[in-house]
Amino acid sequence: MDVRAIILVGAEEGGAAAGLPISRFTSAPAALLDVLGRPVLHTVVDRLQRAGVSGIEVIAEDGPETGRLARRAERGDFRWRQKPRAEIWRA
Repeated sequence: MDVRAIILVGAEEGGAAAGLPISRFTSAPAALLDVLGRPVLHTVVDRLQRAGVSGIEVIAEDGPETGRLARRAERGDFRWRQKPRAEIWRA
């Protein structure tokens, strides 16, 4: 079976984890922040691949902080695109 995934990064205003907005600490999307030495996004992609997902596309919101962290988060095993906030849902 061919299973594919789309991951939206930074598509929500602010975001919240346990009631505390991540934007209070940084303007970067939480998925691009490092936890235990690597971006959270890598953990998500690895788990999807172990579950049998064959194609993964990451669509990230354009922004200065996103661009800097995106270069570190890119890998060859998933497709990466950046879009302005107004276009992210149409990508």
